[in-house]
Amino acid sequence: MFNSVVPLPTTSPLFQQEFYHREEVTEADTLAHWEKSPPYHSSSLVITHGISGFLQLIQGRRRHAQYQYEELRLVRYRNMSNLVFLQEIHSEITKLVLEWSKLNKLLKATNLTDFDSTMGRSLLEWKARRVMDLIADWKAVKKGCDGNNFVILYTNHW
Repeated sequence: MFNSVVPLPTTSPLFQQEFYHREEVTEADTLAHWEKSPPYHSSSLVITHGISGFLQLIQGRRRHAQYQYEELRLVRYRNMSNLVFLQEIHSEITKLVLEWSKLNKLLKATNLTDFDSTMGRSLLEWKARRVMDLIADWKAVKKGCDGNNFVILYTNHW
């Protein structure tokens, strides 16, 4: 999970474009396609922005989707017991670690194109980042019986 410390390019105009001002995308460029393991099909956005720019777009989309998910998660947190919420976090961590492990093995064992390898590593980093965020959430909920620790962490993060 060492890749979770790679910072997101949050100051990149392409990242910000996707996070704040989503443009209409084709079905081939939807986030769902890029959340799966390689191999991937080509995207017209790679031609337009290059691989580095395309990665910034994908990371902006991932962050936007995560932000939307986190808003719903905060509502769930406020409406359930800490124990149930901790179990939910644990389940998410377990699922992501298994996905990370499977993807990591695939990336090491498969002879992929440079593009597929780069996109796969980006997804691996994203999953690692999510696990680290969820561990921080779990610790905050576990630490504070009144819930303020999680809400403060959430507010600072998002």
